[in-house]
Amino acid sequence: MTDTNIMVILGFIGTIICVMTPIIKLNTTITKLNATLEQFQRQTEDNHRNLADRVTVHGKELDGHEKRITIIETHMGIEKGEE
Repeated sequence: MTDTNIMVILGFIGTIICVMTPIIKLNTTITKLNATLEQFQRQTEDNHRNLADRVTVHGKELDGHEKRITIIETHMGIEKGEE
C-alpha cells in the first residue's frame, strides 16, 4: 500500500467520523425529545381529565344553587327576572 492510499483511507475515515458524530448526536436529541413529548402528552391528558371532573362537580354545585335560589324566590313571591 502506498502513502497515497493510506492518506485517502485516513481522509475517508476522518470524513465519516465528522459526518457521523453530528448524526448520532441528532438522533440522541430526537429520542429525548420524543420521550419528553410523550410525557407531556400524558400529563396534558391527565390534566384534561382532572379539569373535566372539576367542571362536572362545579356544574352540579351550580345546579344545586339554582334550585335553592328558585325555591327562595318562589317562597318570597319573586318572579324570575325581577329584581
